Amino acid sequence: MVMPNAHELIDTVATAFPEQDRKPTIIPAPVGVSPELSPRPKRRTFTAAAKLRILKETDRAADNGGIAAILRREGLYSSALTDWRRQRDAGAFEALKPLKRVLSQILPSGHLLYDEAHGLADETMVIEFKGSHFERDIILWGVRWYVAYPLSYRQLEEMMGERGVEVDHSTLNRWIVRYVPLLEQAFVARKRPVGGSWRLDETYVRIKGAWKYLYRAVDKAGATVDFLLTARRDRKAALRFLRKATGHHGIPEKITIDKSGANMAAIESYNDEHDAKIETRQVKYLNNIVEQDHRAIKRLTRPMLGFKSFWSAAITIAGIEIMHMIRKGQLRSTGKLRPAQQFYSLAA
Repeated sequence: MVMPNAHELIDTVATAFPEQDRKPTIIPAPVGVSPELSPRPKRRTFTAAAKLRILKETDRAADNGGIAAILRREGLYSSALTDWRRQRDAGAFEALKPLKRVLSQILPSGHLLYDEAHGLADETMVIEFKGSHFERDIILWGVRWYVAYPLSYRQLEEMMGERGVEVDHSTLNRWIVRYVPLLEQAFVARKRPVGGSWRLDETYVRIKGAWKYLYRAVDKAGATVDFLLTARRDRKAALRFLRKATGHHGIPEKITIDKSGANMAAIESYNDEHDAKIETRQVKYLNNIVEQDHRAIKRLTRPMLGFKSFWSAAITIAGIEIMHMIRKGQLRSTGKLRPAQQFYSLAA
C-alpha cells in the first residue's frame, strides 16, 4: 500500500470540507478570573505592626492551608514571610514598634502634631519616608546607631544583618545623607535655650586627607550652643559661626576663647556690625569645658577613618551633635524618656 504525501492529504480534506462549511471553533472566555491567575497588587511598604499582624495570621492559618490566600491578599511572596520571621525572632520588631504613649509624652498640647480634642494623630509624620525600600523604623534605627556609637558603615551593616535586616553599607550612607538634615531641623525647633555665657573653640576633622576645622561653642553649664564645619580657620570662618549661633540663640553676654587671634577679630567684627557689646575673655582654664566636650565628637569620628567629602562630613557631624545634645538633655519633652526614644520622636 502506497501512503499519500502531505500535499495530497491537504487537497483531499479541502475537497471534502469546503471553506464555507468549515466554522472556526470559539472558546468562550471564563466568567470569573481564577484566584491562582489573579495579578498581584503593587508592592507595598509594611510597618512593624503590620508585619507582626500578618505573621500572626499566617501562624494561625498554617494548619488550615490559608497562607497562600494571605499572600495573595497582601501581595507578598513566601520569601518575605521568611525574612519577617527571622527579624521577629531577632527581636527587631519589638524594639522598633512605635509607641503612641511615648509620643504623647514628648509633644506638648500646643504642638503641630497634637490635637487637644482628639489627642495624638496616629499616622501623622513630619519627615516623609515615602518611596524608601525599608520601613521608617528600620531607617531611624540605622541612623541612630551610626551617630550614637563609634561604628563604621560596614560594622553597622554586619550588626543589622545579625538582627535580620539585610542592608548594604552604601544604603546606610544614603540614609545619613538624606535624613540627618531633616532630623536636625526638627531638633532645632524643639531645642532648649542655652545660657548667656559661651565657651568658643575649634577642633580638627580629617576630610580627604586634609585637616578641616569644626567650630563649636557650649555655655557655662556644658550645653551645646552650636557648631559649624569650615575649610579654614580665620576671621571669616569664626564670624560665620557667630552669625549662625546668634541667629539661633541670640546675642550672648560674654564669650570665653583661647589665645586665637582669629576668634578675637571675629567677635570684634560682630560687635561693630550689630552694635553689640559682647564681652570677650581669654582665660585658659574656663575654656576647658568646650575642649573636653570635643572628645565626645572625636570619639565617634575616629572609627570613620576620615571623610570622603566636605558635604558628607558636615551632615554626619550634625547627626553626631544631635545625639550628643539629646544625651545632655537639650531636647524639650514632657516625660522622662531615654535618649533613643527622644531621637525617634524627632521623626514623629
